[in-house]
Amino acid sequence: MILASALLSLGAAPGSYEEAPVLRAADRLPPRLMAGPHHTVEPEARTDGFMAYYTIRSDYGVYKAASLEEARLRIPEIYAIAALEEMSRAQVAGEGVVEGVRQPFLAVKSVVTRPSETADRVGESLGRWVGRTKLSLRKLGRQAKEAAKDAKDSYDERREERRAQKLAEQEVRYRAVAEGRDPEEAVAEHRRRKEAESQSTLVAESDAQRNEERVQKTRAVLEKAVYGFVGYEKARRALARELGVDPYSTNLGLQERLDAMAWAYWTGRFATGYALPSNQLVGYAEDIDSLVWRSHPKDLEVKNRKELKAMGLVGGVVDAFFDHPYYTVSDRTRIVADLVALERVSDRGQFLDLAVTADSRLIAAFYRRSAEMFAISHARSPLERIVAPTDRLLFAVRRSGELLLFLAVDHAAWTETLDLLIGGVEREARKNGLEGTIVLVLAGDLTARARREIEDVGWIVETWTLDRLANKYTEGS
Repeated sequence: MILASALLSLGAAPGSYEEAPVLRAADRLPPRLMAGPHHTVEPEARTDGFMAYYTIRSDYGVYKAASLEEARLRIPEIYAIAALEEMSRAQVAGEGVVEGVRQPFLAVKSVVTRPSETADRVGESLGRWVGRTKLSLRKLGRQAKEAAKDAKDSYDERREERRAQKLAEQEVRYRAVAEGRDPEEAVAEHRRRKEAESQSTLVAESDAQRNEERVQKTRAVLEKAVYGFVGYEKARRALARELGVDPYSTNLGLQERLDAMAWAYWTGRFATGYALPSNQLVGYAEDIDSLVWRSHPKDLEVKNRKELKAMGLVGGVVDAFFDHPYYTVSDRTRIVADLVALERVSDRGQFLDLAVTADSRLIAAFYRRSAEMFAISHARSPLERIVAPTDRLLFAVRRSGELLLFLAVDHAAWTETLDLLIGGVEREARKNGLEGTIVLVLAGDLTARARREIEDVGWIVETWTLDRLANKYTEGS
């Protein structure tokens, strides 16, 4: 999204900035991702001076990808949906499917004709977010603790109770489907029964008793949801692996289809020996994914918490990270793995302090990619510590004294926002005694004008090209 309002200029003459360019999508995506049997990508990708926005038209609706990385993930997911739809059609026709398997698919019938949805649609661009940055070099200390506490407090008892209620109703739906009953009628009956129990409880118990019982019931439901559907979860992750997609993708259409098919497999209603249609475009990475695909999400959380504890990261900020609505299980696993890779780098906790402040899926993705850049940079040339030049961005300090500023962007142009960012970071870094050369590392590219302006203030510019399908960065210049 183009910036809604201009920031105050730091001495630059009006009209001296570049317009955010429009890119040719074909210059960024390989031909097999530009078009296929089930999708086409619109030829132009607009930018906001930082990120490129792609429009993907598919048989299952229109997707708006807010970065090159997201486009490269969404397109293979379209073909995963196509494979699942083929299985669904075979089920309806009785090809390789036992009688009675139709019910699990009723829940996703409307998805076929509904426009595609993703859980990460946000009304904010990365440019707007960076433009709000408060340029002041300081330790986050008290502010970070307060932010973590606020995030954690938002997940109060009532939110936990609502989550437990949702999981309980999901179980009711599953059982109704397995028994051939209408899942929505079963949920309505469940709600009426719970309402009656609630009214009875309100009369019979004190506030303290009600609170204790509510906590115990919530814990029991959550434990049952986590461990009672181990087989279902395993089937779901196995399907995702076969299709080459993230089992925790924010693509709601894909999630609902995975849910339905996994349920059919788990309940034994899908006949054995049915060949899963292959996904023509496997777009998900192979390193962390093998762990995500084979491990139960609860086991992953235990493992990830243990890794963070070994770094000395415990308490509210860790809880806020695992409760955060914009980080998926896969995101958290990747971030923790990248922090673990920063061996002997001090102040790694500052990264987590900022990560929990993400206020949209777009910003959460920015931090996740930034963590990967930290880890890759450390593998190439050891980093010494992490410092915060602003309340939104981080420096990695090399042992040589160089200050690395990572920006996980697609295509940077010389806009007023970038000018303010560069000037402000430079000023605050020097004011706070950081004298090393600043190296701006972009997970993308930039215009010739932007490179020239940045280098004119004495910075070094490095560009990395993200090949998401190969899950690696290659250094540009």
